[in-house]
Amino acid sequence: MEIKKYKGDKLNSNQFVEDLFNVFENFTYKDGDKQGFSMTLNGEYGSGKTTILNFIKEENEYRNKKFDIIEYNAWENNFFDNPLIPILYTLSNLRNKWGKVKDFAFGILKSILKNGVGIFTKTLSNAHNVDLTDVSSFNNFFVEYKDYLEAVNKFKQVLGDCCREKKIILLVDELDRCLPEYQVKVLESLYHILNVPGLIVVVAIDNKKLENSVQTYFGNNNVFGYLSKFFQYSVNLPIRDSFIYLESLLNFKTSNDEEVKKIIIEMLKVTKLSLRECQLIINELNIFCQNISQFCDDNLEGYSNIYPILIAFILITKYLNFDIYQKYFLTQINRNFIDETVLFKNSRFYNFIKEIENTKLDEIVELLKKFDLGVLVLIYILFVIDNPYKMNKIELAAYFKMELNSFTTKFIQVSSNSVRLNNINKVIKILRWTKN
Repeated sequence: MEIKKYKGDKLNSNQFVEDLFNVFENFTYKDGDKQGFSMTLNGEYGSGKTTILNFIKEENEYRNKKFDIIEYNAWENNFFDNPLIPILYTLSNLRNKWGKVKDFAFGILKSILKNGVGIFTKTLSNAHNVDLTDVSSFNNFFVEYKDYLEAVNKFKQVLGDCCREKKIILLVDELDRCLPEYQVKVLESLYHILNVPGLIVVVAIDNKKLENSVQTYFGNNNVFGYLSKFFQYSVNLPIRDSFIYLESLLNFKTSNDEEVKKIIIEMLKVTKLSLRECQLIINELNIFCQNISQFCDDNLEGYSNIYPILIAFILITKYLNFDIYQKYFLTQINRNFIDETVLFKNSRFYNFIKEIENTKLDEIVELLKKFDLGVLVLIYILFVIDNPYKMNKIELAAYFKMELNSFTTKFIQVSSNSVRLNNINKVIKILRWTKN
């Protein structure tokens, strides 16, 4: 049987998602159950949590929509101080044989917002404004609170009826992008409103960040005990070779494709950036490389081997240290055309090297020195940052840890190609235009 692949799946998530569905299917609704099933899908920022949620939806389509799947993006809805409103809206289009859930969800909102801003709302958001000496306020509060509880119970009953007919999976994404206080509000709302038999809640989040949020909000209490009331189960994203996936995203072609892409991936490995951040860099890199013929004058088939690595270095610099990026790549330099040779320690390139010392960028520079193509790229960077014609070649060779003759050969290889240097300048200009 052919192995099923999800659209865009280059991390071989097939088995992992199928295992999740086995968990979902084994959670069966039983009469007398008091609560639903909730779990965290644990992974660091940019590790692919959203992608897995999308694959869950695709798997459900493959299984003839065995579940009703509802999506809730906490980050997109965090402009509501009370997350209950967008959560109820998310569920409002569900229906069972008695009608839509929306009518019962509206009953909850109506009880909260009764008479514009009721006493119940005040006690939720601004309790100190309630006059505790006003007996009529207490009477009104109890009436409104009773209405609210009745509305919640009716909503949970009808939602439970929906789950009895067909189990529901609620996918909650981007919660770890919200502020700690809002994360707690979302959890409390999910627990009090959606703790319904037959309902499966999957929260994609970085567990460590969630634990830190709870500690920030409540102090150093029993974090595990607090979170255990929300989640019965937690599963970690599988450890995968994400760099094989990232290499597959490099969709440009060069005459030395294997080495060029190997160098770029090795540079990304050094950065320790998240998978998502690496994807963003590659997206920008692909756009430049795919359109390079529009602003370059090289009469070469395919693309130059130099440009992708150089552009990747500049884009990585932007993500790792924007100040360095702005100072050395976005600022047009005034070249020094004096006759005297400039000492290496007095050069602009030397200042660049010193400023990135003991950083990830420094590690990337040392990495490039290990490749012949990488050394050529660094020499091109010399021409971007400084005027290397006037720099002491002996000192430059020593910096590159090369014999003078070998360095001079590579220097001439770069400096003699005026068309290539002109195109490098055009690349930098385009980067300046897109700096915002």
